[in-house]
Amino acid sequence: MLHDSYGNEVDTDNAATVAALDRFARSFLAYGKDFAVIFEAAADDPDCLLARTQAALLGLFMESNSGLALAKEHLEAGQALVTTGAGTERERLYFRAVEAAARADATNATALHEEIADRWPRDLFAAKLGQIHYFNVGDAAGMRRIAQKTFDAHGETAYAWGLLAFGLEECGELDEAERVGRRAAEMTEVEPWAHHAVAHVYETRGDLAGGIAWMEDRAHTWRDCNSFMFTHNWWHVALFYLDQGDTDQALRVYDTRLWGAPQGDRAYSQDQAGAVSMLIRLSLRELALDWRWSDVADEIIKREVMYDQPFLTAHYAYALARSERRTAYEHFLQGLHDHAGTAGAASAPLRHMWLAHALPLCRGMGAHADNDFAMAATLLGETRPHWRAMGGSHAQRDLFEQMYLDALIRAGRAAEALPILVARAAARPGVAAHAAQLAAAMSATRL
Repeated sequence: MLHDSYGNEVDTDNAATVAALDRFARSFLAYGKDFAVIFEAAADDPDCLLARTQAALLGLFMESNSGLALAKEHLEAGQALVTTGAGTERERLYFRAVEAAARADATNATALHEEIADRWPRDLFAAKLGQIHYFNVGDAAGMRRIAQKTFDAHGETAYAWGLLAFGLEECGELDEAERVGRRAAEMTEVEPWAHHAVAHVYETRGDLAGGIAWMEDRAHTWRDCNSFMFTHNWWHVALFYLDQGDTDQALRVYDTRLWGAPQGDRAYSQDQAGAVSMLIRLSLRELALDWRWSDVADEIIKREVMYDQPFLTAHYAYALARSERRTAYEHFLQGLHDHAGTAGAASAPLRHMWLAHALPLCRGMGAHADNDFAMAATLLGETRPHWRAMGGSHAQRDLFEQMYLDALIRAGRAAEALPILVARAAARPGVAAHAAQLAAAMSATRL
């Protein structure tokens, strides 16, 4: 047995394989780009279960038919290895977790990651992946819990501090999240996830100027990040400017650092969702965005994996409807309906989520894009209690709330929006849009 850089046993006698696994893990934790090395490792050391498992994981993250085919190939090879008794117990549990993720079985995947965190707290990679699964189902407590289980074993590892900071923030523990996130940023210059966690703290508090300063002071460290982390951190900067009411700056960031970023990957789901999210927010401020909607929709139409996560799928729905790609939008809805009926063949709760909540949310998003505000208000209102379970952070999900409130006002139901708007304005008085939307609702109720 050899050991990885965190002291975990790896069932191989090939030092080059372990070095490749370490490179892959570091890139994953730091949101870098050094991922293809894991395919090379699996090819050079085909009997290493962990290399096979990580190669399958990367195939899933590729979000393409070719990626899914690679994932299937490595999972089948991994299962054959498990049958022969290959791998440590930790590696076999991890293989089962990735296998469950491939089946969209988040419940079993997170349970397996929890077991690994309990028994092998040095496995920071597995904890990070577990937190991602919890994030995708809106389980903030799970995000914090799995990070805490590995934290004590990684007191000198900045990525462990960043992992915990985000879990704390999503649970509303803002002071502790800021302390832990700042400590991570002090431990190493390049810790974009910790920068991101502290940005969430500033956003939640409504300290917009502080958030801009925090992020822009560290933006130079993101140049070697993968497209998601680069564009998503800049998405937060654009959001701060937008909340201040500076739509010109927000649009400038969009055009140069989000959808227009040279480092961006327009084929990647998170880049697309970030672009759609910002364009919707700008539209709610009545900006003319011209060609930008078609530019994003053209890339979404090309997607091979369209119905991976409800949160992302809702963004696709709006973009296709808003860009007037009517045929593409109708095909999208039909495909979504077909997927919803078969999603998670072994999981009735997952099918229910797609049919009862995700499908109506997507239709509500499309209705808003079509200016059918009565339908949008109804569908968004019906799905509102279930948004958290569809994933995304609370800052991201706030988009749905803004659209719901806008639809209520435009549908002649401003009185229903008023108490929500009053609470939002009181919680974050510095956000220009809150005051504007509240004024619009008050004006509408007096008509």
